[in-house]
Amino acid sequence: MYYELVDLSFGQVGLVWGNEASPGLVRVVLPEEGISTLSLIRQAFPGAASLSHATIEAVGRNLKKYDRGLEVNFLLPELETTCAGYFSRQVWQATARIPRGKVKTYGQVAKEIAACGAARAVGAALGKNPFPLIIPCHRVIRADGELGGFSGGGIAVKKRLLEREGVLFDRRGRVAAVSVHSVFFPGGRLSGT
Repeated sequence: MYYELVDLSFGQVGLVWGNEASPGLVRVVLPEEGISTLSLIRQAFPGAASLSHATIEAVGRNLKKYDRGLEVNFLLPELETTCAGYFSRQVWQATARIPRGKVKTYGQVAKEIAACGAARAVGAALGKNPFPLIIPCHRVIRADGELGGFSGGGIAVKKRLLEREGVLFDRRGRVAAVSVHSVFFPGGRLSGT
């Protein structure tokens, strides 16, 4: 395994990849409070060595474009997803289509992949997403507008990423309806969930 570090405005991001001849991205490691990205990489991949490769450098350039506020469409074939199950890959593909500055609910993603009623399973699949930012799981929220979970550094990082993308929040810290690909029901839930 190999890694490359990319400096972004919110911290250093690690790109972990394998197979030097034909690299496939294995994981994106986001910064966490109080621990360096390199330490996180070394914990998860003890034998990983620092190495640059043109394919991985291109991913890093796209992350820098994202960080500058540009819309970036990452190519999913450069990701190593063969160890993930079919359902997780479906969830990740649907999530990758959510545009910058917009969010969907877990239920909306489930409906999009023809798995109505599987909102919790969608959340579980996104909790295992090894490619945060590239597969923008931070753009998936709960039906009541609350942020839900985020394994890439916690809820504070999720909110910060969404704010940077222009997502609006109400006084209670919930995502405002204008950011969602739907509208609020009178009962305080988002449609499509």
